[in-house]
Amino acid sequence: MDTITITTEPSRFPKQRKPKRTMAIETAKMKSRRPTKTGRRSPAQSEAQKKLWRDPEHRRKMIAARHRSTEDRRKDPLKYSRLGVPTGMRKAEATALWETAGEIADRIVKALEADGVLPAAVVPDSDDEIAKACIRELALIAFGPGKDTRVKLMALYAMLKYTKGRPTRRLDYTLTAEEWLRKVTEERRSDLPPSAFRQSTPTK
Repeated sequence: MDTITITTEPSRFPKQRKPKRTMAIETAKMKSRRPTKTGRRSPAQSEAQKKLWRDPEHRRKMIAARHRSTEDRRKDPLKYSRLGVPTGMRKAEATALWETAGEIADRIVKALEADGVLPAAVVPDSDDEIAKACIRELALIAFGPGKDTRVKLMALYAMLKYTKGRPTRRLDYTLTAEEWLRKVTEERRSDLPPSAFRQSTPTK
């Protein structure tokens, strides 16, 4: 039986691969496509938008709207900022909670002024005015919206550290060594029961 051997020659034109830069650009484009709310891509919606953008009138309106939005953001950046708005909370809700926290902070500052911890009247741009502002901001952070318990506890710790000193133990250093020894001995003897002071009778 004859054996047939088939040999294949390598192609003169090897398969060309895409450059890495081209592949990276295509991958970035695929990732940047915004999916719908359901997570599925909508080719029909994409084609509809492309058709609208081919219209010169629609394109001109959209470009003008984007220019207005850019100018408005430049004039009033806080309007579009989410600074101070916790995740999952609307801006109006966060603003109301910050206002409530501000009222609590003002009451705390007034209470500290009444206790004499903070001065009621301060010189503008002085250290006392800066210190009062810092104490108020600490109270604002502690009682404001947010779920970061660690930050709130740090704010409370700093506020207590600079407004409420640690309890101190007072010692009387006017006593002499003999008086102190006699006082300590009397305190220890007062803790013993009366039976401890009875003289024991010697056993025969």
